[in-house]
Amino acid sequence: MTELASSSALLSLGEVTASTGMAADVLRAWERRYGFPKPSRDRRGRRVYSRGQVQHLLLLRRLVDSGDKPSRIIGLPPALLEARAASLIDRSANTTALIGYSQMVEQSIALLEQDRLDLLVQELRRDLALQGARRFVLETASALTVAVGSAWQTGRLAVHQEHAFSQILLAALAVARQAALAGSGPKFLLTTAPGEAHGLGLAMAETMIAMEGGRCVGLGLETPLDQIVAAASAHAVDAVGLSFSAFYSPRAAVSFIAKLREQLAPGTALWIGGACVGLDRINVEGVERFVGLDTIGSAIAAMSRSISA
Repeated sequence: MTELASSSALLSLGEVTASTGMAADVLRAWERRYGFPKPSRDRRGRRVYSRGQVQHLLLLRRLVDSGDKPSRIIGLPPALLEARAASLIDRSANTTALIGYSQMVEQSIALLEQDRLDLLVQELRRDLALQGARRFVLETASALTVAVGSAWQTGRLAVHQEHAFSQILLAALAVARQAALAGSGPKFLLTTAPGEAHGLGLAMAETMIAMEGGRCVGLGLETPLDQIVAAASAHAVDAVGLSFSAFYSPRAAVSFIAKLREQLAPGTALWIGGACVGLDRINVEGVERFVGLDTIGSAIAAMSRSISA
C-alpha cells in the first residue's frame, strides 16, 4: 500500500539515517538481504518508514554494536530483542568479580548526564587500575560503549555528552597502552577508510595489540587508500588493520577492502573488524576478518610464529 511521506507517522530515508546514524546503503542492504526494514513508498516512489520501524532499527543498532550479527537478530520479535538488549549489561556484570557493572555503567551515564566529566575520568582510571588493561578493554570499555550509545539513542544523553564520553574513553585507552611493555612483535598500521569516523573500536583494538606485544603505527581516522599503501610501505608493517562500523556502507567497505588488498604488498596482511554487514561477504586471500577483540591475542601469536619460522 502506498503512503504519503508528508504523513506525520512516516519518515523519509534521510530522516531515518539522521535519527539512527545508519547509512542509507546499510538500510537498503538490510532490506534486500533480510527483509527489514520494510518501507512503504510515497507518490514519487521514495522510501518512507514508520516511527515503529525506526525504534526497531535503533534497538537493532544497539545489539549490532554489542557484537550481534544482523542476520541472526533481524528476524526476532521486538519483545525478544528488548530482552536481549536489557541483558547486555547484566552479561558483562556476570563476568566480573571486582566491579558490579550494572551499577558502574549506570553511575557513569549519570555522571555524563550531570556533565561531571572529571569524576567520570576518575572512575575509569580506578577501574583500569583494578582490572588491568586487557579486562578494562574487553569488559568495561565494551559495556560502556554499548550503554552510552543506547542512552544517546533514547535521548537520555545529548550529542555533546556522547562526544565527551568518546574523548574520555580514548584517553583512558591511551593510558592503558602506556602501561604495556614495549613490544617486539608484529607491526601494525591502524586506521579507518574515508567516511568512517567511528574510532573507539580501532582504539580498543590498538590497546589489545599493545597488550599482546604488537607494535602499532596509528594514522588516525579516514585515511585515503593511497596514503594507507604508502604508509604501510614506509613503516614496513606486517599488517594493516581497518575498522568498519555498522553504519558504514557495505558496498563501499567491500570495494575499499578489495582495492587495498590489491595494492598492498603480498606479504602485508590485512586485518578487518567491526559490525559492517559488508564484511561478512569478504572472501579474499590475505584478508582476515575479526569478529571480536578477544581473538587478537591468538592471531598475533600465530603471526609471530610465522614471521620467525
